[in-house]
Amino acid sequence: KWLRRAAEYGGVEESNLDGLAAAASFTPREREVALLAVQGLTGREIAERLGISRRTVETHIANAYMKAGVHDRLGLVELLTG
Repeated sequence: KWLRRAAEYGGVEESNLDGLAAAASFTPREREVALLAVQGLTGREIAERLGISRRTVETHIANAYMKAGVHDRLGLVELLTG
C-alpha cells in the first residue's frame, strides 16, 4: 500500500528526506535507512546493501518513525510526499 502511494506521488525526492532528516534530527544512518525504506526496499534488502543486521535496520527505522512522528512506512511516505 505505501509503495503504491509513493508511486502515485512520483516517488520520494531525496531532498524531501533531507529536509525531514534535518528537522527531525535523524542520524546519518537513520536518514540512509529511511531513504532506502521509502524507496521500497525490504529490511533484509537494506541490511544486505548496507552490510548491517536486519535487527539494526529495524532499530534505525523505528527511531526514524519516532522522530518523524509516524507509525509506519506509509506514514513516512505520506509525510515526505505531502
